[in-house]
Amino acid sequence: VLDGVWAAAPALVPILVGGALVPGVAPTKPAGPEPAPQPIKPPEPKRPRLDPTTGLMSEADFTNELGANRTVSISVKCPNDDSNPAWTLLGQSLEVSLDCMSSVKELKAEVKAQVGMPENKQQLKHAKLGFLKDALSLAHFNLKSGDVVELVVRARGRR
Repeated sequence: VLDGVWAAAPALVPILVGGALVPGVAPTKPAGPEPAPQPIKPPEPKRPRLDPTTGLMSEADFTNELGANRTVSISVKCPNDDSNPAWTLLGQSLEVSLDCMSSVKELKAEVKAQVGMPENKQQLKHAKLGFLKDALSLAHFNLKSGDVVELVVRARGRR
């Protein structure tokens, strides 16, 4: 004891030599200044996961990405078809605004209100995704404002 302070003696730590434990000296830190600690990086924000087969985000991730404004404005490109005079299909583009969680069936109802074509005669086709299924939501297909879908007249029994 030096002036009331214990003198630091190297600690004996058992080490393994040839299968037997033998008393040894604890490793010491190398002399010199300690390296500066690395700054802690904030974690990367979670990126939405994409389905590997379709390349689409989940509905939940897509709606989170949209934020508070979940209304999407979809452009529906109509064909030029005069086969039924009750329908006003003149090659125009329709703008339809709906909540992203609305179903494709609800989108078809909006198209019916504008052109008079029944939902069961409509098929909506996206350039990358193909035909859209009625029961699924716009968020399922990751449709956002400005996306264009094509209205196709469903033909049954024609050759």
